Amino acid sequence: MSDRKIMLMTFLRSVEPRMPELDMLKPLQHQVEELKKRDLTATFLFQYDALSEDRFVDLVKNEPSFEKGLWLETVQPQVEAAGLKWRGRFPWDWHAHCGFLVGYTPEERILLIDEAFSLFKKRFGYYPTAVGSWIIDAFSLRYMERKYKIRAAAICREQWGMDGYSLWGGYYSQGYYPCDKNVLCPAASLEHMIGVPVFRKSNSDPIYDYDFDLDYEKRHKGLRVPLTTMEACCDHGGADPTWVDWMLSINQGPYATPFGLVDIGQENSFSWESMEKGILLDYERADTLRKAGKADLVTLTQLGDWYRDNFKKTPCCCLYADKDSEGTPRGTLWYQSPYYRVNFYFDDERLWIRDMHLYDESYEERYLSKATSGNTFCYDALPVAEGRLWSDEETRAGIYIWDRETDAPVIENSKPLICDLPDKGKMITKNTLKGKIIFELRENSLTVRLPKGLLLRNVYLKTGDEPVPFVSGEGNILRAVHDGFAYSLKLSKGNVQLRDEDLLFVPDEEGVICIDLS
Repeated sequence: MSDRKIMLMTFLRSVEPRMPELDMLKPLQHQVEELKKRDLTATFLFQYDALSEDRFVDLVKNEPSFEKGLWLETVQPQVEAAGLKWRGRFPWDWHAHCGFLVGYTPEERILLIDEAFSLFKKRFGYYPTAVGSWIIDAFSLRYMERKYKIRAAAICREQWGMDGYSLWGGYYSQGYYPCDKNVLCPAASLEHMIGVPVFRKSNSDPIYDYDFDLDYEKRHKGLRVPLTTMEACCDHGGADPTWVDWMLSINQGPYATPFGLVDIGQENSFSWESMEKGILLDYERADTLRKAGKADLVTLTQLGDWYRDNFKKTPCCCLYADKDSEGTPRGTLWYQSPYYRVNFYFDDERLWIRDMHLYDESYEERYLSKATSGNTFCYDALPVAEGRLWSDEETRAGIYIWDRETDAPVIENSKPLICDLPDKGKMITKNTLKGKIIFELRENSLTVRLPKGLLLRNVYLKTGDEPVPFVSGEGNILRAVHDGFAYSLKLSKGNVQLRDEDLLFVPDEEGVICIDLS
């Protein structure tokens, strides 16, 4: 089997209260027709309301190449069948306190899960092995792993506040085994690992989507950059041949390690007319790659099984793009390990660390043992550098390579060189007039080698969308508190200096900064 994977996945509802006139069956009918025409395998995840209706079930029930699973948003008939009170405005309500498992106590979640699995078995004769939702809390995932032996799960891509849902700081791409206390964070130990691999839905642009609401004037002439994803209804994403080919190239080529993954599909809450162009394009591209032997088409369960066969614990994953879909020399590298993630951004002038989050198995998700009462939910990790939430259009937060003499970031028109390290790490090298700068990324450490006169400066806006967590920094220890959770960062080489307006990482006499992240 190939380590390049493409997954065709759609989730199904029977109602859309925001557009009650929408034909919810038509997208499924056309997707099934196009899949069968090309002999493509796919995964269909049923929300409880769609699972209750023959018109949805009958279209896929007897198709062996179609996997059937559960989409775990909660709806009125499911809640009432479980003996609970429905608190939503409509039979399906997207607000977190009623439309997701996190809106219910752990005891209520068990009732809701059991009801959904029971109906699924009545409809298909077996329990599903694949589940998905914009978010699935760690308690519910562990429960389904133990009772129903599920083998794979899908949650939403990285986003902040979209539709009221924030998932921020986790594995940006590929997949991971989550921690039993926080479903967004990978487990570092087998003791705290949920054995169900989790994959992120709807690949998003790895260069621009992280901070899409900050201007990139050179590319969009001062206009705000729109969110760009593999969703088929996204005109500038999954429905744009140039962007789709670029996204496939970075996820299906050597730029994604140790495997590549693209998720294709579109929920039926959008009209067929809005998704037709993208669906036809994306199915055709998937079919071409499959026939050329360049990628495996897999269901969600098949992907989970392959992942477990190849990775006994969460691997370090990397996604790299050296230019954007239009060929502009802007790029990014996402490096993710069970201990941290880091994102490098570079353009035609400089390179900086745009994002860095730590993972700690003791950091509990907000809804592990209690229900949310709000309309939104937030899942996150522990920030060290935050290029979006501590930024505005004038202050781009991040960790910059800083010149002590000029008191300014190092600017040099040279493209960074990315290469592998022997221990499955990555090395980034950038040449400047001051000399060579090297970043070494390993599973449990980040090492920086700097020429004389340079250091790293963590720049941030204290009045950003999220508070800066740093409380003290001196010697080799940085201490922070995020959402009431205390954590620290230790340097085995170099030191930190927390000042009123910024944070400095100062190299040792040999020009080395080494951050211990285990």
